[in-house]
Amino acid sequence: MSEPSKGFTQRQATVYVAVLGALVALNFMDRQLLAVAAAPVQQEFKLSDTALGLLTGTAFAVVFSAASLPVSWLADRVSRVGVLAVSSTLWALCTVAMGLVTGYQQLIVTRMSLALSESGAMPCAQSLIADYVPQESRGRAMAVFAMGITFGFMVGAILGGVLTDKYGWRNMFFIMGGFSLAVALLGAVTLPEPVRGQHALAGQAEGAIAGQGFRALLSKPTFQNMLIATCFSSIVASGEAAWIFVFVPRIFHWTTGQAAAVFGSIFALVGLAGTWMGGRWNDRLFKQDVRWPLWITATALALLVPGMLAGFFAPVVGFLYVTTSVNAFARTVTFAPALSTIQVLAPEGARARTAASFGAVGSLVGIGLGPLMVGMVSDALAPAMGDDSLRVGLGVLVVPQLLAAYFMWRASRTIGADIPK
Repeated sequence: MSEPSKGFTQRQATVYVAVLGALVALNFMDRQLLAVAAAPVQQEFKLSDTALGLLTGTAFAVVFSAASLPVSWLADRVSRVGVLAVSSTLWALCTVAMGLVTGYQQLIVTRMSLALSESGAMPCAQSLIADYVPQESRGRAMAVFAMGITFGFMVGAILGGVLTDKYGWRNMFFIMGGFSLAVALLGAVTLPEPVRGQHALAGQAEGAIAGQGFRALLSKPTFQNMLIATCFSSIVASGEAAWIFVFVPRIFHWTTGQAAAVFGSIFALVGLAGTWMGGRWNDRLFKQDVRWPLWITATALALLVPGMLAGFFAPVVGFLYVTTSVNAFARTVTFAPALSTIQVLAPEGARARTAASFGAVGSLVGIGLGPLMVGMVSDALAPAMGDDSLRVGLGVLVVPQLLAAYFMWRASRTIGADIPK
């Protein structure tokens, strides 16, 4: 890894953001693989829906959230590239290890180890982008980076599903983990460690030096409301992601590979477009009014509600194609504006902790509750409703979705006063 640099050309910054996007793609791919293989794993170990929700959600969320802030605190003081390199190597090894488990307890332990390893990725990457790219271009940079999230879900869904159908879920984890290990090495030798704060807005560095920093950020209404909105949004996104590849086989009798290939492709193609458009709108409209990014985010979150209900209770699978496409665009268009706004609010010297606070709290609440909540509702209603109980379990997610939109709108009302002048 090279020494810190004081500035980068646009081409260099683009390459570094792309590499970070690839790493975050692997981050989300590897955590999603268990959801892709959920149906055969559930069958092999004879798990209830509640036990599966605990495995895919809560077990991951508790460790991820507990580790995120300490790891991000470290990243604000030592090489972020170094922390990211160690994290990416370890989570790749944990992915390989998932294929070796022989019981539910081992599944839990391996899943928790993956969470610990992945906790450093998003905070380090977002902090690095803030120092690679100036504010006027950061929305598009965050869009490229956030496209890695969508791409990770796509690769995990399509390849994970196909490999599971063809070679079995254990071999799927071996293959995908080996690929992650190779890309982790690429990131470690490619990314430089930039000088911290070279693109900070006026007032950010001074606030940190004066002792305002992260503690002052926690008291800002914009930060508080965005954090609450993130929690509710994460409940929905995590619940959907954990159960979609169980829902389609169970309700429409597809194989895991068929469901993953079709719906993974839909989400990816539409989601990549939504992510890119969100970044472009952010850069264009932020200059006109700093509230626009949050207005976009709140509106998109609200528009998801009718699409969710229509999709969860779709009578035929073709109808689910349409609602999945609309929902994928609406959800991913929020990524870049939200990520960019977080970094605008963040004080210099605490960018990784600011990103981690969203990741940690959002994961603890969202990943911890979303999959488990859906599984518990499904199990409770299964004696009376059979397989359709999962529809109702997923339908419950519209409540936190509405709350996410409301609190993001509240954040837009105070952001003008909370951005450092």
